[in-house]
Amino acid sequence: MVEVDDGKGGKIKIPGAYRSIVLGANAGGNSFHFHAGNKAGTARITCSVTNPADKQVSSASVDIVVGAQTGQPANVIATAQAPGYLGTQGNTQDLRNNVAISALVMDDANQPILDPSAANLQVTIRPFGASAGARLLAGSQSGTTVQVKTIGGEGQFSLSSGPSAGVVLLELTTDRYDNNVSNGIQDPVTQLKVVTVHKAVRTVPLTIVDSAISVVNGLPFTYALTAQGGVPPYEWSATGLPTGLTMSADGVITGTPTAPKGDYVVVVTVTDEAGSPVSKNITIKVTGELAIDGCTSDVGKPCALPAGKVLEGYSYTLSFSIGDPSVPVTWSIVGVLPPGLTLDTATGVISGTPTTAGSYTFVLTATRGSLRVSRQVQIVIAAP
Repeated sequence: MVEVDDGKGGKIKIPGAYRSIVLGANAGGNSFHFHAGNKAGTARITCSVTNPADKQVSSASVDIVVGAQTGQPANVIATAQAPGYLGTQGNTQDLRNNVAISALVMDDANQPILDPSAANLQVTIRPFGASAGARLLAGSQSGTTVQVKTIGGEGQFSLSSGPSAGVVLLELTTDRYDNNVSNGIQDPVTQLKVVTVHKAVRTVPLTIVDSAISVVNGLPFTYALTAQGGVPPYEWSATGLPTGLTMSADGVITGTPTAPKGDYVVVVTVTDEAGSPVSKNITIKVTGELAIDGCTSDVGKPCALPAGKVLEGYSYTLSFSIGDPSVPVTWSIVGVLPPGLTLDTATGVISGTPTTAGSYTFVLTATRGSLRVSRQVQIVIAAP
């Protein structure tokens, strides 16, 4: 006999509990207790009875839900294998240039998500810092984006560094809509993960690379600070951030600024594994102007670009003035340009010969590293 909880605050003694037990009949029936373990999900209990007269076996099953799982992804948490940082490709200190990363996808009840039928976790390397040459690996997949299936809520992949030192910023996304990222992402649940890359450790002092950052009021912002030297991994903190912005212990500044325009001196501190903190004043410039140059209208209204005329050549060059000017800008569009016009995603040039009159509204997005700014834009094409 073993003693177990009776579910009412007391204890009862029952026959030793096993995954399979044999019970005798008592007036044609019997009872037993089911005790959950430490894993959420659905447990199926099957009871079988043998008729002593003809030896025929009859059975019935019941499903018991454990852990109040909702089955809908609610958060993603990523953990890099120790030591949690990488060496550059070709480093001379034998620093590991590949690290295994586990991502845990949890539901509303903070339980591991049920095993999916298709890939339910997408991981992307954002074009930022030391992203050049870095790649993700998952089975036969290799590149800047991989899609994996979780088992018991856990998805596994690895990250290989490129030739540059700095920060690799990973974006992990699952789809709350149907727990499936292979058919498109309708309701994203996203988390960022920072992995630092180093040419050497211990041989150079700990320093903070960044000195100035620009943000735009009312626009979502993400930026990862970079440290070098010391003994990784690093832990960050900051004081004096503009209203609306926060910083994680990984050094990622996120949020939507709501502070008045101006320059804000922020004290950032990084502490390495050896416990040696280094602080630096960096300037965060908050602007009230639209980040996509040429759009000077109210952000609540479409930005009017120069008008065109049917069958007359049109050309307009977009520009983007915030962020690190050494990082190229990539342009993208959601919606439809006036017929006859095209967008060069590398140069930001809208050009061509319009063929149809009308007013055309679409959304332009400028991406520079981890900065991503979108703006509704309008071009009016007049009749010839």
